[in-house]
Amino acid sequence: MKKNTPELIILDCDGVLYDDSELDTNALVHNFNETCKKYIGCHDKNMDAVAKSTKEKQTKGVYNYIIDIANKIGISPEAFVQEVVYNIDYSHIHVDKDNILDKLYELQSRFKICICSNNHLTHINQILQAKFNIQANQLPFEVFDMRYAEENGIFYSKESAEFISKLEKHFGIKADKFLWIDDSQHVADAVKSFGCKTILKTKEIRLIDILNKL
Repeated sequence: MKKNTPELIILDCDGVLYDDSELDTNALVHNFNETCKKYIGCHDKNMDAVAKSTKEKQTKGVYNYIIDIANKIGISPEAFVQEVVYNIDYSHIHVDKDNILDKLYELQSRFKICICSNNHLTHINQILQAKFNIQANQLPFEVFDMRYAEENGIFYSKESAEFISKLEKHFGIKADKFLWIDDSQHVADAVKSFGCKTILKTKEIRLIDILNKL
């Protein structure tokens, strides 16, 4: 490959594999808070802090708060997430008519590919099922969710140094060879600071159009 050619393509899930108009991602936070209310009578203020704090997003991931709440309730974190996801309507996600999955399979001859998300695999699998009629364990490339980067019992979000360092070691590829496709300017700015190249997906730019230019 040429010197400036990326070696690893990283895809965000929400807002990238599908358009924002197909699923209200605020439903995740809403259902999180509703599930908290069900069990403890109020929503968790720590979740509000994570949603609002850029600095917090770059360090501790949301999964830490899920663990805290699940412990308070007395259930497993996975059971808590499943209840949150159960109440989300995924039926408006459009089936893949752009042949995105076929294009990703084709690109595998030139790049390594993975999906990285700050959401839980339970939610990601719902997206994959609705969009591609497939689950993460059926894909020929890896999916890393909010639990991926953990150090000393703390989970770190995908735009953190800890998450990116773990990806570098896993793939044997330095961050300056990552091409990160995301719909969040905050995430794009954060990963750029570690040397990653980024493409920001917008409402006007389809994922398939980005992939066709690689």
